[in-house]
Amino acid sequence: MGEASLYKAKEFSSKHLKFSLKYLEPNLARYVMKSLDHPYHVSLKQYKARHHLSYLQNLPTMHTAIEKLALVEFQMKKLQHQSGMQEVKRWWVDLGLSQEIPAARDQVLKWYMWSMTILEGFSFSRYRVDATKVISMVYIVDDIFDLVATQEELSLSLMRQSKCIRIGLT
Repeated sequence: MGEASLYKAKEFSSKHLKFSLKYLEPNLARYVMKSLDHPYHVSLKQYKARHHLSYLQNLPTMHTAIEKLALVEFQMKKLQHQSGMQEVKRWWVDLGLSQEIPAARDQVLKWYMWSMTILEGFSFSRYRVDATKVISMVYIVDDIFDLVATQEELSLSLMRQSKCIRIGLT
């Protein structure tokens, strides 16, 4: 279809949905507005699920078994992510790098969010924790380079990396 066609379709549908907001009941209008502000394809599934569940819970209808099941699954995932975050936070504090390197960013939640986006599902909990540890080290190395390296050293490093990539080394 092409990017231009998709962009036009988004503009068209967004314009008409925004126009129709005044005719919708307030709860549904808030749901549509939030969906327009945060499209599904660029959001974390876990947070979109919370968005959908909160809308379903505000409906005056009886909650079906599938809605109850979805809510239980959401709560289980939430607990699993909290447990993973606690484990990573404990590891980070025990590591003590934030005290050793004053410029090191202490952004455990941000690092964990990266692994949440690439490793979804119950069975990937251990991998999310391990990936978060690796991601944190990449950020720390970046912080050290930002703090210590001169512009000349960074340029030399980039030239070496590009030379290695051209000849097929890593």
